[in-house]
Amino acid sequence: MLRGGDGKRHLMWASNAMIEATRLSRRAFAIGTVWAACTGALPLSSTSRASPAAAPTVMPRWLASEDPAFAAGATVGDLTFVAQDAAGPGDLPAGAAAQAERALQNLRRALAAVGQSADDLVFLQVLLTDYAAAPEVGRMLRAEFRPERAPTTCFVGVSGLGPDRLVRMDAVASRNRDRAAVVAEGVPLPLGAPCHAVRVGDLVFVGAVDAPEDTAAPSTIILERLDAVLRAVGLGLKDSFRHWAFLRNMAAASVRDAYGRERTARLDPIFAPEEFPANSRIGSPALGPGVAQRSYALATRGR
Repeated sequence: MLRGGDGKRHLMWASNAMIEATRLSRRAFAIGTVWAACTGALPLSSTSRASPAAAPTVMPRWLASEDPAFAAGATVGDLTFVAQDAAGPGDLPAGAAAQAERALQNLRRALAAVGQSADDLVFLQVLLTDYAAAPEVGRMLRAEFRPERAPTTCFVGVSGLGPDRLVRMDAVASRNRDRAAVVAEGVPLPLGAPCHAVRVGDLVFVGAVDAPEDTAAPSTIILERLDAVLRAVGLGLKDSFRHWAFLRNMAAASVRDAYGRERTARLDPIFAPEEFPANSRIGSPALGPGVAQRSYALATRGR
């Protein structure tokens, strides 16, 4: 429990989950319920096939999401959403690689507070203020995870993350033991990951797929590669329900227009107007040498 600048108390993950009746929120209820299930106070669903949970640990107060008014993460059902940078006691580490190591340590601490570990990570988005550091950070991630338990990834260059922050990691973890790594032949792997996607239960988290800048139809290539990854797990584009797209030259009207035309041409035959996947189109000038677009997605069986 933290006290924010407004004098009010804010619920965060902790070893003694507390819910104030006067300020009950859906997130607070979800966190408290999952904590109770982890400790045996509530039974887990018989269909969740959750891994045995360790006793939750007290989360350090400095593990906050950008501001103490926000929790370090939230758990809903089998999924845990958490984001961390290199905050901690003392000075920030020097350099992006060192900050990435600290951010990953912080993710581990946050997950431990709800009885999970880095082995439960399924997706990791890495935000960098200097994309030149991406290869080094990617090598660090490959060394940190066992291939069969590694998350898929998406690296994105951003303009800023806060004072002296060079790296931030946004992660999704799942305690569902029905899990499989997905590799699609002929599709380049995401940076720092040994797999293109991770399936947990009926959900599939597809990591970064790229389109090179020397192609006439980058959005079409992105969608074809997403489809190839999903077909490797017995699904297809028709089963996707959420897309994120990063365009290096989004300021150019010709790039935006081509993006819309190519997506419409590829997706119109698959989806009715009310069934199109939710999509976020984001400008990111730093995606790595020779990359025009990058995308990641979510899909589910029986959409």
